[in-house]
Amino acid sequence: VPPAPRARPEQRSAASASRAISAAACTAGASACHRCPAGSFSVAGASACHRCPAGKFSARGASICTRCPAGSFSAMGASACTRCPAGSFSAMGASACTLCPAGQFASSEGSKQCKACPPGTFSDAAGAAECQKCDRDFALAIKSGMTKCDLCPNGGAALRDNRCYRKLKVSCLVSWPDCERTIDNDVYSYGQALHKKFAKPSTPVHETYFHYKFDAPVNLRGFAVWGKYGCCLKSIRNFKIVASTEGQTHSCFFDGKYDVGKFEFSNYSGTHRNCKYDSVTDLKIEHRYNDAANKIITIAEVAFYAY
Repeated sequence: VPPAPRARPEQRSAASASRAISAAACTAGASACHRCPAGSFSVAGASACHRCPAGKFSARGASICTRCPAGSFSAMGASACTRCPAGSFSAMGASACTLCPAGQFASSEGSKQCKACPPGTFSDAAGAAECQKCDRDFALAIKSGMTKCDLCPNGGAALRDNRCYRKLKVSCLVSWPDCERTIDNDVYSYGQALHKKFAKPSTPVHETYFHYKFDAPVNLRGFAVWGKYGCCLKSIRNFKIVASTEGQTHSCFFDGKYDVGKFEFSNYSGTHRNCKYDSVTDLKIEHRYNDAANKIITIAEVAFYAY
């Protein structure tokens, strides 16, 4: 069988030119074709280039546009795709990024999908780059993807145990205005007790500390104290709780084993999770020190918790 005839040089040149036209635009009577600029493309025999649609891109001289990879986007006529900013994501070929929904987040640029906020955190608006931490003394850390903190009901506390302890009903053993202001559910009011060493001789003894009682004996598992906002944070550190149980007393010192942070209304608060006694009938908040620097206890609100 005789070999197939080889194409003449002029025929090979014509075929190459035909392939080049697919990525270039030619006009009538032109002696040469022009390469399409980046962000556009053309097919063979085109008289003009076409811009890449949104969600795609191209380099110079492209015959097709390429879809943007997941985690990026582009507008029409793009020569490159732009990474999605933190707090958003995209699928392949996106013309815009989508904000992460509430309860989710994307911490870095170029995210393909958002992640659920881990337990103990939340995001309450779309577009979160990170989740906010909940106060574990009052919120559970069990569910993920939360849009708000999972607070214990009825003013209860979690005390970092991932269970809710109920808030106890309490009253002042002897009623006086400063004591009543510490249990009025108003963190903007506050009570103060001056150490008896610095009080006037005429000051009643029960006004030199705070003394509370329960309607029936309780199994105490912790307490929380809120200090006056913007003032006297030190005063909620340097006192002690004296719990009475069937003729005995037990002291819990409010330093070292507590956390001082910020809770609702941005008021300073502290919790104690190691003051656990059964059959408690009443409690005192007393001064721990008797020096001038610690002579006043200032408390905006106090709460006690049990099973």
